[in-house]
Amino acid sequence: MAANADDAVKSLKNMAKTAAQLLFWPVPLLIQKSNDLLFALVGIKDYGEKENADLGKRFKIPEKYPVIKLFNNETLDKFVDYPEDDPVTVDSLRKFVSANTDLYIGLPGCLKEIDELAAKFSCPKKSKETLLEIVTETEQMEGLFSAEKAHKSFQIYLTLMRKMAQSDKSVKEFIAGEKDRVRNLLKGKISDNKKADLNLRLNIMESFKPGRTPDKATSDEL
Repeated sequence: MAANADDAVKSLKNMAKTAAQLLFWPVPLLIQKSNDLLFALVGIKDYGEKENADLGKRFKIPEKYPVIKLFNNETLDKFVDYPEDDPVTVDSLRKFVSANTDLYIGLPGCLKEIDELAAKFSCPKKSKETLLEIVTETEQMEGLFSAEKAHKSFQIYLTLMRKMAQSDKSVKEFIAGEKDRVRNLLKGKISDNKKADLNLRLNIMESFKPGRTPDKATSDEL
């Protein structure tokens, strides 16, 4: 019995170690994209002295781990919860941080130089004339992206900009509607190549957010 008990404890420890590795293996890959993120691991025990149980209560941590929360460095009173149903992957973490902060974290397939223009393009106060000027500026950069994958991404940026410059909707409204359309397509039966193309489109659409530029220095904590 003792041997079996020891084996059980050892197995549980290995499972806990594996869970921690699964949670934090994406962190270095995400951090290297930005110096303005702080990742912290806080363990909460539900036995013995119940270490950090008060923090769990304060931040409404359910009895289901791991839990990921995004804090702005200005206050701990407001935070964004990581979607419970989303897998903890590099891409998902990038999208989560990108969607909820003004930090620049280049998503897979995104082009840093065009992301700067996408941020300018997304400013709510931009007139139609200014949007068309940014489209022209973007068109003139096509020669910088001759490699197949980069050129494919470039064409998605340019197509979106051209459509939005002619649309009666604001950039925010257009992108929201396009995201919904693409997500609905992803729910259907599609090939792996088509799925990759749609996910690339979603990644690029995350760049169309006012104020998101690669050089902006904003500190957030995750």
